[in-house]
Amino acid sequence: MEVTKQLIYTNVGIKPSSYKTERRIIQQHFNEFVNFEGAFHYIISKKWWDQWKSYVRWDDETEKRSPEPGIIDNKPLIAKKPRWASQFYNNYFGKRLSTEDVKMKNGLEEGTDFVVLPITVWSPLVLWYGSNQEFRRSAIKNLDEELEIELFPLQIVVKLEPAIVLQPSRKKVDSAELSFSRILTVKEVKRKCCMDLMVRTMNKIRLWHVRNVAVCLEDDLDLSLEELNVQSGDTLVLERQSRQGIWPRGELNGDDEPKIIEEFDIVPGMAGLKNLGNTCFMNSGLQCLSNTDILTEYFSTKRWCVDVNTENPLGFSGNVAKEYNRLIDALWPLDPDFKSNSPRYVVEPRKFKSMIGMWNQDFGGFRQQDSQEFLGFLLDGLHEDLNRVKDKPFTPNPDFDGQPDEELAQIYWENYLKRNQSIIQELFAGQLRSTRESDCGKKSVTFDPYTFLSLPLPMDDERGIEIIFFYLDQTIKPQKFSILIDREEGTTEELYEKISEYSGVKVDHIYLASMDHGYFDHKSFIFDEFKTVRDCMNAYEVRGKSEEMNITDHTSEEEAPKKKRKRVYCNVSALHRKISTTKIYIFTPYSTSLFSCPFILSYKRKNTTYRDLYDQIHEQLQWMLEPKKDLNGNIRRKIEYKGYPFKLSVTTMDGTCCPYCPWYKFCTGCEIEISDEVVGNEFDHESTIAIDWKIDLKDLHYIRTESRSWYEQHPSIEEHWNKLNKPIPLDRVVSWFNQEEDMEVYCGTCEKDEHNIKKMDLWNTPPILIVHLKRFQFYNNRWKKSNRLVEFPLEGLDVTDWIISETEEEDNIYDLYACVNHYGRLGGGHYTAFGIPKAHPGEWHCFDDSRVTPIPEDKYEEEIVSPAGYLLFYRRRNFDPQNLLSFDPPTEQEVSAILKTIPEPPEGEDLRNPNAPANNSNNKSTCSKMLT
Repeated sequence: MEVTKQLIYTNVGIKPSSYKTERRIIQQHFNEFVNFEGAFHYIISKKWWDQWKSYVRWDDETEKRSPEPGIIDNKPLIAKKPRWASQFYNNYFGKRLSTEDVKMKNGLEEGTDFVVLPITVWSPLVLWYGSNQEFRRSAIKNLDEELEIELFPLQIVVKLEPAIVLQPSRKKVDSAELSFSRILTVKEVKRKCCMDLMVRTMNKIRLWHVRNVAVCLEDDLDLSLEELNVQSGDTLVLERQSRQGIWPRGELNGDDEPKIIEEFDIVPGMAGLKNLGNTCFMNSGLQCLSNTDILTEYFSTKRWCVDVNTENPLGFSGNVAKEYNRLIDALWPLDPDFKSNSPRYVVEPRKFKSMIGMWNQDFGGFRQQDSQEFLGFLLDGLHEDLNRVKDKPFTPNPDFDGQPDEELAQIYWENYLKRNQSIIQELFAGQLRSTRESDCGKKSVTFDPYTFLSLPLPMDDERGIEIIFFYLDQTIKPQKFSILIDREEGTTEELYEKISEYSGVKVDHIYLASMDHGYFDHKSFIFDEFKTVRDCMNAYEVRGKSEEMNITDHTSEEEAPKKKRKRVYCNVSALHRKISTTKIYIFTPYSTSLFSCPFILSYKRKNTTYRDLYDQIHEQLQWMLEPKKDLNGNIRRKIEYKGYPFKLSVTTMDGTCCPYCPWYKFCTGCEIEISDEVVGNEFDHESTIAIDWKIDLKDLHYIRTESRSWYEQHPSIEEHWNKLNKPIPLDRVVSWFNQEEDMEVYCGTCEKDEHNIKKMDLWNTPPILIVHLKRFQFYNNRWKKSNRLVEFPLEGLDVTDWIISETEEEDNIYDLYACVNHYGRLGGGHYTAFGIPKAHPGEWHCFDDSRVTPIPEDKYEEEIVSPAGYLLFYRRRNFDPQNLLSFDPPTEQEVSAILKTIPEPPEGEDLRNPNAPANNSNNKSTCSKMLT
């Protein structure tokens, strides 16, 4: 029986009635699918996929569900076809492009804009929901015999010589844009061109590749497009022999045929890194390390081979260092004869990512990760693979017994060096002093190494809440204003009072509600606790509040008032809806769509009839029926209609179906009949009123939420934004890092919890100082991102006031040379990097995955010092890197012998060493101890 049901769901296309069944079927198909060469995969909008996952509670059964996502909308992914290409297909063939010929927009990234599903997953989804555009892609084997999905086939302009004459219009079309897999041979390309362009005889066709020069491909029929370096945007000429046997391009004369391949010089260090799918976090961090000149020279000259440690139980047998060296060799090619086939040289770090993913599965997939955590793991791995200490002794650090700080710090540092000596330690490791004093008089002082100076950004005491206020008279534009409430002790009573102050409406006539995907979130009608208030909400003026509307905060049920107010008014949400029909359908010809903004229908509980509801809504929405002007400025006549221009229905909160009828009736909502019967109790927190308009939307005035002109902005928006986002100097952030912290810690001497004061101080700083601005913080039981602008200098950072040890003043001046940026929201967004390449001293460039672009000199401060700054790489000004490279690099024979000692890890296994540093805050190597 279960098998039969599944066949009905996946083959016949009957959509399961339960979201749990949908989730189980899709998860089962995911688990059972095995990829193979030629397997079909489909591209789907990331936005739709995320909404569907939320609808079926893919990750967590307890999470809030989104509404049903509707048709699979892939139109935002489609690249616009050239006019001549669309005309060619529409007029000549009279058919749509195949699913493999549809071109996606440039710049789209897997995991950010779209996801790739195997055909076994796509098939049931498209049967259940339908799709407005399909993107089919195939699994291929590349030149390295590795299996991959060809997401972006080559887009080639095919020119026909002579042109094709369209019938019956007699118009000439000489070009068409087609898609080709890069593994297709020239012979297969010719066959595809002939089939798609309806050319009958292949033996009377010659194919030419044109890029600056024209090259005939007739002698390369068995070579693939990838081997011939054919790229997207190139031109192929399909030359057709005339009936008289004449070739338009003339006869070929043996050796006279040009075989020119254009090459471009490569500037070392100026290469981009291809985004493999949500790998911008990795690319940005790698570009910053690549611009660390001393580290790059250490690897490019093979000095790392002298230090490699293949026996370190905390390391990775030298594999991390080996793969990083391969990547540096690709980014910094030393061979002057090595050329690029395109003006923009891009390196694909696929093998490096695969190796990192083997050793740490957190970085093995294609989910967005944190760039700082990735760099922490990479630096730890490089340190342990290059640790010169082969036999690590156990040397306990002494307890504090009144020793001077200088003496104790030196002991701690010497003990650290007995176990850790590498170029990573020499460049990135500094020392922190941690002091803890308890009320019982016990004092503890330790000196710990660090690689990242992690500085927490402050969370404001006040919280900004944006409110869009809708007046009862809907001809008045809504107002958007900002309200500041204490983050910890704010109450809903204060929130209502502020709304009343800004709007001029009494508190008893204000209704607060949150929106969810364009409709009311039914859980948000009553706010008894301030923590349920969201950052952006809607507020409505109503005629009066019902007895459930209790705006006073209560800490417990006992404190709540036992006597409720008399219920005078009912407040029901109302949605604007348009019902349309389709000729082709399976179960129902009706589909619904919401428009404009919902509003609150406020009516007296006693003696209000259904006819009164119609009259009240009709009167309240008269502004939507006002005459409109046509394109010539003439006023149209007023819309004529009989009775009411709408009907009212009872529907669910998302406006899609009836809350009372069974699902198999496919009812969009039971109609509310016009009668003198008193309104009942059919409107609850799970249902609402839908206003189904009978008038075409083009004839209605309504709020277009896609435009920003539909509300008026209150001055409080700008005022509070400036207050909450006031720039913070970097020195001030460091001072917060040094603040004392109260904590309760168990005291072994007293055998009880004692009040302690903990303080962190910088003892010294390393030659390369990485400042980590902790923008992601766990606050009030959820993760938040801080977008505060931290002002940091590009040159001349003086850390003298930061450190407490006595150092030479010239040792405390640092200059910025690279930084990692994070744009967007928590859990997603995009990482980029800024850096000063060695090839362009003093000139900043932006490294955005595969794109490397210079930054105008007058925009340095504006572009680099931004709220996106995340990891800042500073170099000590008087640091002489050659002291670390005093030994001679190994010879080629020595390098070859050393590389043979590094074992190749078995593929396809989780190689995470239980003793190795892992990507979490509780298991860090001593080289890269993070501050939390």
